[in-house]
Amino acid sequence: MFYFNLYGTLAFLFALFFSVGLVLIAVVIYYSVANYRKQTKEDGSPDEHAEPGVPLVLKGLYVGVALYILVVTLFFAITGIPI
Repeated sequence: MFYFNLYGTLAFLFALFFSVGLVLIAVVIYYSVANYRKQTKEDGSPDEHAEPGVPLVLKGLYVGVALYILVVTLFFAITGIPI
């Protein structure tokens, strides 16, 4: 009736993926902040109204969410756990 081994495995995998995700998000945020350069005008001064596009942080978060959905889907498909 109780699947303690399954719960332990799920808890371990959740903690592992969550901690790896947090580390990756921290690395992406650090990298994007360290390498951010404002666009310049013709005279070389920073353009305060320039459109930055999609920042690297958001791209990283989108990739992270897509990977999370893929990993969870594959995990449930391989183990046969009913959702």
